[in-house]
Amino acid sequence: MTAIMTDRAGNPLYGLGMVEDITARKQAEREAQRHQAELAHAMRVSTLGQMTAGLAHELNQPLAAIVSYARGCAYRMESGAAPLPDLSYGIDQIVAQALRAGEIVQRYRSFLRPDSSRFKQVDANALVRDATSLASSSACEEGVAIRLELAPVMPLIQVDSIQIEQVILNLIRNGCEAMVGCRHRELWVRTTIGTGMIEVAVEDAGNGISEAVRDRLFEPFVTTKPNGLGMGLSISRSIIEAHGGRLWASPNAGRGTTFRFALPVSGGGPGHHPS
Repeated sequence: MTAIMTDRAGNPLYGLGMVEDITARKQAEREAQRHQAELAHAMRVSTLGQMTAGLAHELNQPLAAIVSYARGCAYRMESGAAPLPDLSYGIDQIVAQALRAGEIVQRYRSFLRPDSSRFKQVDANALVRDATSLASSSACEEGVAIRLELAPVMPLIQVDSIQIEQVILNLIRNGCEAMVGCRHRELWVRTTIGTGMIEVAVEDAGNGISEAVRDRLFEPFVTTKPNGLGMGLSISRSIIEAHGGRLWASPNAGRGTTFRFALPVSGGGPGHHPS
């Protein structure tokens, strides 16, 4: 601990030692934030790597449509039966599907952006819809139906939208993987409003988590997956806590587990911790 010197009137005299102490502490905080941002970005890359089949399926639909409309236009032109309205419609559809493919790629690119300070006011329902959109194709490939039950009106939250979307996506992916081998594969994502907080819940119908693992679920390198690293939930909790919220899990009354996180409504901002 650095001693604080005072003048005759009792006013503190901040010497070089105090300045060095504050500078070192701020540097350590910046390093910790940078390290967390790097881990979070690495998790996003890993998550999207697991979703490549879904991305391929999602892109294949507009690309197949483009090929189909282009062949139709070419056939009409070669046969000499090419009324202008028919060709115009086909070309318009080609443009629309190309834009759709571009939007899909842009959505994934935005999710992969390295972290920077992007705290802004957003609607939690919009983040849920964006995350669900990213996960829907791979979930469909795995036979999982994602259901949304969103509060009609949500207060704004001030967050890094990419990081919170990352947490939601990670919870959805975990829920889908928890139902592998189950006959009933339905995942519910819900939003609710509390006192000064919003809450997002992801409920699966899997086999549940043993009590022994549940107590250590958010620790690094703890996983129930055969090939998992056990970092997703740990990073997710760090992200939520850095936003002044909390993340927890609880067993369902029937089958499966529900993961929930709560965040303060706009006005609390980063670093604000709920009571």
